[in-house]
Amino acid sequence: MGTTRSRIRGAAVVSGAATAAAYAALQWLGRTSGSSRRERRELLPGDDLVDRPHFVTDHAVTIYAPPEAVWPWLLQMGWHRGGWYTSRWVDALLFPANQPAAERIHPEWQGLVVGDTVPDGPPESECHFVVRELEPCRHLVLHSSSHLPPEFRDRYGAWLSWSWVFVLRELEGGRTRFHFRTRGRLGPAWLSAGYSLVLVPADFIMGRQMLGGVKRRAEGLASPALVDRGIAARSAATWGALGLMLISPIIRPLHLRWGATSSEVEATMPGDDLVPGAQFTATRAITIDAPPVDVWPWIQQVGARRGGFYSYDLLDNLGRHSSTVILPEWQELGIGDVAAPMVDPPTLTTSFTIAEIDAPRHLVWSKPDSTWAWTLEPLDGDRTRLVTRLKVRYRFRPDAVVSIPLIEFGDFAMMRRMLLGLRDRAERSRSPQQSAPPGVR
Repeated sequence: MGTTRSRIRGAAVVSGAATAAAYAALQWLGRTSGSSRRERRELLPGDDLVDRPHFVTDHAVTIYAPPEAVWPWLLQMGWHRGGWYTSRWVDALLFPANQPAAERIHPEWQGLVVGDTVPDGPPESECHFVVRELEPCRHLVLHSSSHLPPEFRDRYGAWLSWSWVFVLRELEGGRTRFHFRTRGRLGPAWLSAGYSLVLVPADFIMGRQMLGGVKRRAEGLASPALVDRGIAARSAATWGALGLMLISPIIRPLHLRWGATSSEVEATMPGDDLVPGAQFTATRAITIDAPPVDVWPWIQQVGARRGGFYSYDLLDNLGRHSSTVILPEWQELGIGDVAAPMVDPPTLTTSFTIAEIDAPRHLVWSKPDSTWAWTLEPLDGDRTRLVTRLKVRYRFRPDAVVSIPLIEFGDFAMMRRMLLGLRDRAERSRSPQQSAPPGVR
């Protein structure tokens, strides 16, 4: 009996610790998801509206569209206007009386000016924001003192000062960095504590949903039917990847040489000598209808908070879309630089560094006990034969119970999709002169 009780108590302790850790993670994500440390420290327009806030949340996303394509979506936000661009299931669950978020620009809502109100509920709720600052295509500052049930104000003397700040920064390549900050101060103390405990974790979902909704619309997916097809396709692809992961150990001899010829599998590649005795060696290859000079930039910018991995973004890129454009800021990497970071900030155990580089011919990434090599061979017709080799030497340490299954089950599905995604991007990015048929150049 004593042993049983001890086990129950032990299980309760573990369960409690896991719950506490999960909640702490949600608090952190609710405050920081998508934003960099520099962005969180930066002074933004409207910060002075809420002095000594009880909570501050920062979320950010990179949008592959210029600020002028993002701005109209911000101007029409609000209850029974453009909405807040969260998914319909979120609206249906939390705000069932609200209309679906707009999927097009509405000219009648584009005249927003300082002093206007932006409704955030039906008229009887008296819930709204006031536009305090507005600079077209740069920033929009909203402030509210009304986001409380009327009975809270009347019965408990509750009060609230809450700001929403949207900042658009133009990036190279026609892109926009979209930064969303909230600052809140409330009273009495029990109300402030309740908001912080509940709304900050919820903001991880709501804030990210809003930014993702604006991103999708600004990047051109304005048709609901097209959006639904895109969501369905991504979901199906992700489930397909999970199925492929389950059977990967069974088809191991085949997937370790996916797309590669026997001579490519047997050939020596740069970096092979860096990991002697590797238990996992995979050589994969693909032919790309673009010259090496057009393929190389996509490889250079691989990694989290960079170009992504061109694979299943829900699984390997923290839910962020992989880049569909060349990012100049990641094109000047050299020996010793961090490459293909898996997390942000990168660490030596989760990210590679560049061990060899000969643009645009070959590239070798290395980290303790593994290498990831790429070779680009030019073919006739401005094509490229891309061969990649991953070598891993297993170390049977405590973390091996996670790291080894990730490689044995996950590597093939992700790598196959990555090569296909890289090929599609390189072929789409070919210049008109390169892609023109013979006789047209």
